[in-house]
Amino acid sequence: EEAAPTDAGRPPLNFTAVLDVSGSMRGEKLRQAKAAVLQAVQYLRPGDVFSLVTFSNQIFVPFDPSPVNDGTYQAVQEALETISAGGMTALSQGLETGLEKARTHLQDTNLALLLSDGQANVGVTDLEMIGQQAYQARQRGAIVAFARVRRDVERALYRGGVMDLVGDDR
Repeated sequence: EEAAPTDAGRPPLNFTAVLDVSGSMRGEKLRQAKAAVLQAVQYLRPGDVFSLVTFSNQIFVPFDPSPVNDGTYQAVQEALETISAGGMTALSQGLETGLEKARTHLQDTNLALLLSDGQANVGVTDLEMIGQQAYQARQRGAIVAFARVRRDVERALYRGGVMDLVGDDR
């Protein structure tokens, strides 16, 4: 089944925001990450799909994959207002859940945007292995982008050109 173009005239997008809400994201980091999610959502159009995954040492899906409509921005804003930081950082598991959601409603472009400071300390913590996880996702048709990451995460995930860097906190 082929998806219809969005109102924006571009092919439909499946966009999953994967938000680190661990203790190291407290304060300004989390505020900026939430703002980035909201900014991205305002560019989504009918025909697109949006979901939100949060992770610390636990994984939650505060916004299941849903077609974008007129109420999406407000619903995402309300979901983000309930999110606070705490706990450890299960980066790999958060990313994997985000990729599962990005594959729920396949579109021409399937994007998982990981917003994190990159301080993985629960589950898989080896950044090379997490980079491999992102590479494998790309082989299956999903794009993984990282925003506001530290340089050591950036290097590991860029190795082999598998990542699209959206921003960092240099």
